[in-house]
Amino acid sequence: MDRAKESIRKILLWQRNQIPQQEREEKSRLIGERLIQTSEFSTALSVMIYVSFRSEVITKEIITHSLNINKNVIVPVVDKEHHRLILSRIKSLDELAPATYGIMEPKKLRIVQPDEVELFILPAVAFDERGARLGYGGGYFDRLLGNSKIAQHQKLIGLAFELQMRRELPCESHDILVDMVITEEKVRFFGSRLDESLSS
Repeated sequence: MDRAKESIRKILLWQRNQIPQQEREEKSRLIGERLIQTSEFSTALSVMIYVSFRSEVITKEIITHSLNINKNVIVPVVDKEHHRLILSRIKSLDELAPATYGIMEPKKLRIVQPDEVELFILPAVAFDERGARLGYGGGYFDRLLGNSKIAQHQKLIGLAFELQMRRELPCESHDILVDMVITEEKVRFFGSRLDESLSS
């Protein structure tokens, strides 16, 4: 199982890294537009948004928009010593600086508990058509969300480029399923909701 996941990671990370910067920016803009059109985003007062790193879907504009419309914006912070994520609220992008692994994190922490977050916006190496998520192998988000026992009213949305979608990923019982994945081409709903495509 781990070997299969690692093989998929290597292939998809290589493919994602090949997306030219201008194309990545344009696709990220489309993904961001789709996200803010969802009711899950518009109704959430508190949103955890990952701070994009390397070739991930860029989240800077999503964070800026969320701050501008007065949402409580929360970002993940790596606690490397305890191998976990903690959550911290930010009031401006200026509060971020390179930290663990080079990821931008708050210079000053305003700790937020996971059960205070209404919407989690997550990165991944890949998602599949069931909502399964393949992370980077550290298990940080799996522990954060698995330990938090996400309540029914809390939603998980994954952001990805279409090339990161797979029909089915290797999946274990502790792996997190998301409620929705948004790519530059469509919005996929999972669970009891039907797949839905939104026009650009």
